[in-house]
Amino acid sequence: MELLLKVGKNDQVVTIDGKSSKKYDKQVRTYLRQCLKDKGIENTSIKFVDSRKDSLIQLADIVAGAVARSFKKKDDAQKYLNLLGDKIIKIEKIKI
Repeated sequence: MELLLKVGKNDQVVTIDGKSSKKYDKQVRTYLRQCLKDKGIENTSIKFVDSRKDSLIQLADIVAGAVARSFKKKDDAQKYLNLLGDKIIKIEKIKI
């Protein structure tokens, strides 16, 4: 949610890894759209995809995994972060 608010654009497309029940998907979509609308961000399209079929979602998983390793203080964390180099930016926590 914080990243969506940081970007703060109308008419954006949000792709989420994973697929579950239609009821859950609908609840997530409704929740995210309402939160964004409350902050003045409208017309957001939210879709769920299988990461095995979407290379950009796979890439996001790799980047998230590398960053997570650094927070968990894994021995090889720096190796993964070095591969990402200057592609990582710090996102400040947004007060919601």
